[in-house]
Amino acid sequence: ICPVTKTLIPLAAIDDVIGVIVFFTVISVVNVTMGGASVSAAAILGMIFLPFVVGVVTGGLGALVIRKIKNKYLNLALLVFFLALSITAGLFIDYFVYGSFSLNYLLIGMACSATFANFVDEKKMTEVFELYQPILFVSLIVVIINLGMPLDYRLIAGAGVFTAVYILSRAAGKIGGAFLGGKITKAEKSVTKYLGFTLLPHSGVSLVFTGIAASTLAGFAPELVSVIQGTIVAAAIINELIAVIVAKFAFQWAGEIGPSEKASVK
Repeated sequence: ICPVTKTLIPLAAIDDVIGVIVFFTVISVVNVTMGGASVSAAAILGMIFLPFVVGVVTGGLGALVIRKIKNKYLNLALLVFFLALSITAGLFIDYFVYGSFSLNYLLIGMACSATFANFVDEKKMTEVFELYQPILFVSLIVVIINLGMPLDYRLIAGAGVFTAVYILSRAAGKIGGAFLGGKITKAEKSVTKYLGFTLLPHSGVSLVFTGIAASTLAGFAPELVSVIQGTIVAAAIINELIAVIVAKFAFQWAGEIGPSEKASVK
């Protein structure tokens, strides 16, 4: 019996990655263009693509070193070192080229770690990432707390129609887009039918995005800050009550997880 190919789980993860890329690219461009300074097209393109270049270069150098080291604890130290090196390179570019925080440091880290993962032996990287998990969890908690503290839960009550429109339009886009994409690419039936449902849960990162968007808008459109905060926070709470359950069943219907198996969704 051929094992079931797990397609929906990696596609759900890729959806998050693409969302991160699009979000931070737009935020970076908005930050620069609304800052009042004249910015060339080359500067904007550099701001979009330099994070990938920095991440891939530092990640590639780190991979070359880690491939030669057998001690997993030393490899963990090297991983942290090259991640820090990638961020330092980004700071250097921001300071000497842009004169402000313009690069997307999350994308730098993603490009760096993705290069690690693809150029180092899978078994070795699994060992290193297992050791790295506590550092990752603490880092995510710090980021979410830092950006989530300004969010006012009282804004949820005033979100109203914006929340309903956001939830429904988002669901229609996810399900309809996945179905149409599956049909166009002649994907497997399970992908066409169920992928959209697996994309419905709100990522915890969406609250981080809300904090960043609110901070960006506060400088030139403060009246929109409360609308965005209230809508996204309310939608995240309401959506999670339903979407996570729907996504779990979609993974089960597609045969990618068993009834008792937990999926790491979004």
